[in-house]
Amino acid sequence: MILLLSQRYDYSTQLITRWLVSMEKSFLRINKNERSMSLQHIDLKKKELVVKRNGQTYNLLDFNAVLERRSGFTVQDLVNDSQVLEESLFHEETSYHKEHVLKEANELIDFIHYYIENTSVKVIGKYEHRKLNKLKVLYLATSLGLSVPETFVVSTKADLIRLTKEYCNNIITKAISDGVYLFTNLHGYYSYTERLTLDTITSKLSTSFFPSLIQKEVKKLYEVRSFYLEGAFYSMAIFSQSDKATQTDYRKQGKAKLASRMVPYQLPDATSALLTKLFQVLNLTTGSADFMVDEKGEHVFLEINPVGQFSMTSIPCNYQIEKIIAEKLSCI
Repeated sequence: MILLLSQRYDYSTQLITRWLVSMEKSFLRINKNERSMSLQHIDLKKKELVVKRNGQTYNLLDFNAVLERRSGFTVQDLVNDSQVLEESLFHEETSYHKEHVLKEANELIDFIHYYIENTSVKVIGKYEHRKLNKLKVLYLATSLGLSVPETFVVSTKADLIRLTKEYCNNIITKAISDGVYLFTNLHGYYSYTERLTLDTITSKLSTSFFPSLIQKEVKKLYEVRSFYLEGAFYSMAIFSQSDKATQTDYRKQGKAKLASRMVPYQLPDATSALLTKLFQVLNLTTGSADFMVDEKGEHVFLEINPVGQFSMTSIPCNYQIEKIIAEKLSCI
């Protein structure tokens, strides 16, 4: 039987489940934050990790194939009585008890994923790799021989002005970790890679600010998104230069909302070999790598997203990655 650990609105997981249904394969999908599941008990001697979901009990160690997408478990699944997080237990300290419970819960969640992954025959994705340090990955990529943008972390206006002048206004900024992605009933907030200008820096920034990631902008011919799955690459070229709004970040759309052209693509052998080494060093069996191909034709590595929506590569290029993953999970 197959276990899918994901979240409710994950489209890639949804496409995989459709293939599993068509293959008549049994599976259980657990989505984080649905509040439909609760932990019952763990028995290390009997090898039991028992949860109750919608009134039915499962031993998650009985599943022999696992897809790790987006956790599947949260603190809310473990803390059945939310009052334990609200009532103060210590004099003069109103938050220590909550922080302590959250540490306990997160430690338990780490073990739950570890236990499942190490008792299953087939595992695609790993919980511990759901998040990578972008700067560490850039450092490793450089050490392996991949070309990366010139990268800086700055916290003063003076340094930023210096870089802007040095690179003739060709600098960009992006999040050090994950970008902003928040939607409420009234508003949506989403951050992009943004080009910085001397005018913006001098007029809008204070003398010092939170340490920020700055890179020399790559003047690109096109972008490449390459999904890696257990030694194979499924790549796509994205031609995003025709619309001014998408020149810095293809996820943006201009007023005309012109979709960037996306076509199947094959990485050069040398780039593919170096990228494979990077995935191996990071101990990743899956993930999406982003490149810019500059005006000289050089592939400039940007980052790896170990979880991302691979359907955005699979569907335009007709790779049927979701089917491939479903088949890998089923061949046990």
